[in-house]
Amino acid sequence: MIELCENQHDNPPNGSNNNKISDDKLKRELKSRHITMIAIGGIIGPGLLVGSGTALAYAGPAGALIAFAATG
Repeated sequence: MIELCENQHDNPPNGSNNNKISDDKLKRELKSRHITMIAIGGIIGPGLLVGSGTALAYAGPAGALIAFAATG
């Protein structure tokens, strides 16, 4: 039983050698504008969560739902 498990991992799965990607078409790089947008999203996202928590604390779930529905 142990030999069967050991031999099972010797060969790569079918099709694994066919997944070669050409480096000519795509590049993995982040420009400064990408990093800036990630940073801004990281600031706005938690701010929305904190704001929602404050609204829930004051108005309760039904009041917050009505307020969010009314404001769009």
